[in-house]
Amino acid sequence: MGSSKIGYLTFNEKPWSNLLRRQVIEVISESNKLTNKDLILVSFLPFYEYLRNRSNISDLNKELQKEGIRFITIPTPFPIPIYTRDRGWINRWRYDWIRMLVVLLYSTPFVLYLKFISGINIFHCRSYPISVSVLAIKCISKDIRLIFDPRSDFPEENITRRNWSKRSLSYKMWKKLERQLCIHSDYVIAISNTYDQHFKKIYSGVKTKIIPNNVNTNEFSPDQVRDESIREKHDIDESTTLVCYSGSMYESLWNNPDEYGCVIEKLLELNRNLQFMFLIPPDSNELLRKKFHEYNINDEHYIIENPNFEQVPTLLSQADLGLYILDNESIRIGTKFVEYCSAGLPTIVNQNVEGAAEIIRKNNLGCEISLHFNKNNSYCPPESLSKDDSERIHDIISNSEEISEDCRQFAKENFDTTIIANSYAKLY
Repeated sequence: MGSSKIGYLTFNEKPWSNLLRRQVIEVISESNKLTNKDLILVSFLPFYEYLRNRSNISDLNKELQKEGIRFITIPTPFPIPIYTRDRGWINRWRYDWIRMLVVLLYSTPFVLYLKFISGINIFHCRSYPISVSVLAIKCISKDIRLIFDPRSDFPEENITRRNWSKRSLSYKMWKKLERQLCIHSDYVIAISNTYDQHFKKIYSGVKTKIIPNNVNTNEFSPDQVRDESIREKHDIDESTTLVCYSGSMYESLWNNPDEYGCVIEKLLELNRNLQFMFLIPPDSNELLRKKFHEYNINDEHYIIENPNFEQVPTLLSQADLGLYILDNESIRIGTKFVEYCSAGLPTIVNQNVEGAAEIIRKNNLGCEISLHFNKNNSYCPPESLSKDDSERIHDIISNSEEISEDCRQFAKENFDTTIIANSYAKLY
């Protein structure tokens, strides 16, 4: 190994989760084979996750050791769980200015240790908060290389979630910090062209590198994992179009059940020969059923599965189309869209999924519909989908086999884990 050391830093995320296994573990394992530098995964974890997931941490550590990757976990006292009457225990923090000071004071000594004791001189930071701590050290030690990998437009995202307003001190602080991160980072990772344009429009001279989300295209393959068990189990015949959603599903967050209750209501108005399959965490089952009942969506029109990490590709392979809807604008493309493409699923998105919608429009990988959600009165708009939207949906159903091949080829050329890992290795 060479003298340089790479620290891949995650913050308040579970590296053993399905999402990070795909976006982080698979990628750094491949990147480690392509670079002559030591690679260390450093995870800042809330103390309660650190304590109750010791077996997951141990298993992941053993797995990474086999790949020649060191794994360091650092417990943090935040976010502090808060009990609410309507939602129970929640641990989502609004990283406002005063909380960010706490994060900075707590994490900076650990970053100093990683730099001067562990010898890390390349910091790949997968979040805004921990990137700020590294940036502070970079001002002292000029030989640090910082790769800022934001994964989202964090300040604007908090506006969308109504955590802050554009006049709030926290939003103004984060925009100033974002500016410093974009100016002083050696690279800013943009996971799509929409992200790239977002940063370049605001900050001149920012050095971006477009590296999208990844997927193992051998694993997520309609040819290798095709299985008819779901259709047999639920008596779904071949004439029925099976539309799949895969991912998180929680109230008041991205991917909430209201979005999907509304869009399914609209889609069934156009075509009753549709069946919807939801691959979601088990604690979301009742929430989804309750919401679909409010939208008068009968049980016969949807099925719910709670797959583990290894089962998702096989289940996706049984679907015909993918579905991805947001009620607020976001420049993201989403891991689910990348996986849909690899599984050969033409995808239906609305205009709010800006990153995925742009790719779909340019490459004919599905269709974009216009579905605007109301913020004040009735959440779901009363009008049906437009004639143009109806025709687009009809077209992708009619030509799904041809579009499926295009999706698959696009994924292999642009999203494959080996390609993405190679892009990161070149940055290191």
